[in-house]
Amino acid sequence: MRGVTEKQESVVHISTVINWFEVGREVDANCLLYITDINVNNKLSNVDFRHYRKLLKLGIDLSKKLEDKLNRLLRPIKTSIGEATYNLLTTSGSKPGFVYGLPKIHKLGHPLRPIISAGGTFNYNIAKFLVKRISPLTINQYTIDNSFAFVKEICSLKPLRPVTMASFNIESLFTNVPLRETTEIIVDKTTALTLNAFGLDKTYGKLLDIAAHHSVFTFNESLYTQVDGVAMGSPLGPCSANTFLCYHEQAWLNNCPSNFKPIYYRRYMDDTFLLFSDPSHINPFISYLNSQHPNIRFASARLGTWVQPRVVCNTAFSNIKASLSGLAYH
Repeated sequence: MRGVTEKQESVVHISTVINWFEVGREVDANCLLYITDINVNNKLSNVDFRHYRKLLKLGIDLSKKLEDKLNRLLRPIKTSIGEATYNLLTTSGSKPGFVYGLPKIHKLGHPLRPIISAGGTFNYNIAKFLVKRISPLTINQYTIDNSFAFVKEICSLKPLRPVTMASFNIESLFTNVPLRETTEIIVDKTTALTLNAFGLDKTYGKLLDIAAHHSVFTFNESLYTQVDGVAMGSPLGPCSANTFLCYHEQAWLNNCPSNFKPIYYRRYMDDTFLLFSDPSHINPFISYLNSQHPNIRFASARLGTWVQPRVVCNTAFSNIKASLSGLAYH
């Protein structure tokens, strides 16, 4: 990798891969670095991941067994889902995923986000198929669809008095989403109309289970499965995390005491933008959120004084660009 020495690459791998597997810490990145460096493998060859709380080391490759299980679930619904979809979802000759990393080498400690490359795994296609069925559960009145919609919305805000803005992020969201609970939420909240429309009927929960709970991958010539948290790299990852948060934040905000409740709350995945009537409300609110679920912890990233933003129209590119220079942080 340009600008990174062999020694630095090893440090990136050693210091962050082990930490992620052990505690599921939040890391992210801009560029790609595959976890196949020979020096890293040599140093990690004696590490036993079996006791890490998010992973389980496997003695054998379960791909063939899991293929058979998935295909047995699909056979009874072949007619209802259609032959073309059935042929797409049935699987044969699959392989485990593999881990690669996305490091930010400009950050202290070279934080790395491990990703499971899931293409070619036995449940990749069924996961993609289920995403479209789950998507209605991933939005609510507090979620942001895209940056353009967000800019348009905040530009329309005209508080009658000075307000304080804050930015929260959720620590290690993907690795801390409780998989079993999230699957139950999805099954309970998916309407019968949706299931019937896609011919899923009573197999839905079982298909979700096999798509979400069996992320098998290789690392350092060993096989692992992630036993909790949503796998980064699986098509179901963002969908599951968003569904879990959408379900809970409705209740969290509805039940929040009015004396420190934010006057504006919008979230995109694990980042949240808020406006408060007084800066003293930020800490009580974040403490309140952190008391709602044992797996979810919000952290305050920054705060500032709200100034009405302005939007500049770039006609040369027929594009709207948001100038957030008006969002002055102090």
